[in-house]
Amino acid sequence: MTSFRFHCTDGTTYEVIYSAIAVKSGRIKMTGWETDYFTSADLGACWNNYDYPITDAAESELPALY
Repeated sequence: MTSFRFHCTDGTTYEVIYSAIAVKSGRIKMTGWETDYFTSADLGACWNNYDYPITDAAESELPALY
């Protein structure tokens, strides 16, 4: 799962969440939207190729698909 959390200047927060289903396919969901999207893009593999530090996150910080 890969997610992006946006904190807007008006105080709202929303997330874009990518959840891999199989190799080169996944589901994209945005908080507050009832619709989700299926994609053949392998977003997880793109992020796995970047060199960035791994940090622990509290359970309350993890994204959730509703």
